[in-house]
Amino acid sequence: MTSSRTATLRTITSAALATACGLALAACGSSGAAPARSGGSASPTTTVVKGVTIASDPELTARLPEAVRKAGKVGVATDVPYPPFEMYVSEGSKEITGR
Repeated sequence: MTSSRTATLRTITSAALATACGLALAACGSSGAAPARSGGSASPTTTVVKGVTIASDPELTARLPEAVRKAGKVGVATDVPYPPFEMYVSEGSKEITGR
């Protein structure tokens, strides 16, 4: 692959992964009540993952299907054996990493 094509694929993969993570985190919340659709007054829930602070988006959470909001989580799947995009940290590890 050419360098520009590799960079494009990395950009697309990063955007897709960021979108999936954003949707997954948007469903996270400490309250069982869904925020109001008018922008709501619910404050975002924040989480720190490996030194990165991630905040939920109440407006985006309100746009999720009711079943997802009630479950309080979104399942995300990946096919790991495609370095450097997704791979295990080390042989036998269950921790996933990627570039």
